[in-house]
Amino acid sequence: MGQKSTYTAWAGETICAALAEGHSLLSTCEAMGISYEAARRWETDIPEHATNVARAREFGCHALAEQALAIADTPVMGIVTTTKADGSVEERAEDMTAHRRLQIDTRKWLIARWLPKVYGEKAEVSGSLTIKKSAADMTDEELAAVAAGRKA
Repeated sequence: MGQKSTYTAWAGETICAALAEGHSLLSTCEAMGISYEAARRWETDIPEHATNVARAREFGCHALAEQALAIADTPVMGIVTTTKADGSVEERAEDMTAHRRLQIDTRKWLIARWLPKVYGEKAEVSGSLTIKKSAADMTDEELAAVAAGRKA
């Protein structure tokens, strides 16, 4: 890990730019030569930096969603090697769908937790509500009872 631990505007902006592109904080710190612990400490100690990081992470979630779409739309060919019972080896080219599925599922899982209001599972609420009487239909005595917390 790097030795830099003093916050600078350049370091903060560089971290936020990388996070907004969907890069992880860990890989960004490694590329910059900054310790991960220092970068996390800056989020705690410097409110303006923390606000910028939160915003960058939100943009990063959208970037990860776009990456998932690109991964889904782009076949990746690879060589699958199979050893047969007789010891012979067969190689064939095919799309690496399992690997692409893992890449997409990982991004979906992360963004659903990091930005649940946008990418989380939608909770379906069902039930029924019975309104016995509206306030317009109540007498003054009934309204006073409701206001006092008694059953009307």
